[in-house]
Amino acid sequence: MYKSIKKSISLIFVMTCVFALSAPVAFAAEISDNINEGIMNEIDKTNDYVYKSIEKAQEKADKEVIRSSQNIQKQESLNDSIDKICDELISKTEKKVDKLIDKAAEVGIEIERKYIEVQIADRTIYVDPCYAH
Repeated sequence: MYKSIKKSISLIFVMTCVFALSAPVAFAAEISDNINEGIMNEIDKTNDYVYKSIEKAQEKADKEVIRSSQNIQKQESLNDSIDKICDELISKTEKKVDKLIDKAAEVGIEIERKYIEVQIADRTIYVDPCYAH
């Protein structure tokens, strides 16, 4: 009788240890998935921001081209206006992507810069949507 009680107590103790040791691992995996999902959502939001900013810059440059074509004096300042639009686009998107890269690095996710060609009026610039690894 004592042997069966010892076996039962030993079995209960072993099962308790197994459950106690495996539970934190499962919980950590769940937290990691939530963090990864959060970062992936941030990547999607940042990429949406980048693409919307590109569209706005293209529209703004197109308006400047139309406006300057109607007035010869404004054609001289067109280059400056388009340069400013391009610089603002690059600056805004780079800042947003830099913040995302820093945030992802804190949780151990590597984000790669992958530049795409963008046409703004008569200029080609490179803007960076991002991709996670």
